[in-house]
Amino acid sequence: MTERKRGRLPPPDPRYHGTMLDAHLLDDISDDRAAQRAARDKIVELPKTLFQIMLPHSVKAEIDHPRTPAVVKERASAFIYSFDTKIASADIVRKAKSIMRGNAASAKHDRDAEHCCDASIWGSFFVTLDDRIVRKREEMRAALPGLWIMTPVEWIDNLAHHERTTLIDDDYLPVII
Repeated sequence: MTERKRGRLPPPDPRYHGTMLDAHLLDDISDDRAAQRAARDKIVELPKTLFQIMLPHSVKAEIDHPRTPAVVKERASAFIYSFDTKIASADIVRKAKSIMRGNAASAKHDRDAEHCCDASIWGSFFVTLDDRIVRKREEMRAALPGLWIMTPVEWIDNLAHHERTTLIDDDYLPVII
């Protein structure tokens, strides 16, 4: 799970908050990252009716690309895509892009920023193995409050934590009065 800092709330329960997956997670993951691959497989196999896990609309073009491996397209077919709401303000998108670019001259990392903006609108989590995004998660969280960028292992650990500490019965649904 991500490191908890003094005065900061822990990540929310992913059973009740939306999760976006980075398209790169659906690709093959090398053997030196076997724990991440196993966690990704658990996420992909979770019941779609119990978890709000989807792909950002901004990765659809990546998945539809002719050079995208068939296994990625097959894994992606199990998920729905968000749609472009244009809710994020231009200033927020610009700030997110600036964070992702860092010192890079090109707009190569702009798509990553768009994926994070999409995730912040549709849910609380963006799950990725992209080292650049993971390194910049604190900056992105400051720009996109409520967004938790996690690796698959961190997300599964967070889910397990909430499953262990939930005090209410799974069949219990609170009534709002």
